[in-house]
Amino acid sequence: MPAEIRRSALARVKKLRQFVDALGPPRAYRKLHGILDALESQLDDGNYSRHAVMRLCEAFLATAELYDIPEAPANRMEDAACALVTLVEERR
Repeated sequence: MPAEIRRSALARVKKLRQFVDALGPPRAYRKLHGILDALESQLDDGNYSRHAVMRLCEAFLATAELYDIPEAPANRMEDAACALVTLVEERR
């Protein structure tokens, strides 16, 4: 993965993390943080599995449904996760 694309993908994960951080204490949302950690790990060196990134984004969204997240932030998180999948898919 070219460095520019890797930085863009990691920036999208950072945006997802910011949304989760805004929800409350990290301990309360540790499952979401764990999935974000796994996404960062997949993307960090540029040698990622697009299937793994897609599945982790799916897991992130499915896990977010376990929490009582207001509609507006939930929609922003979904948009950000979908944007990450789109970026990864375009670079395959």
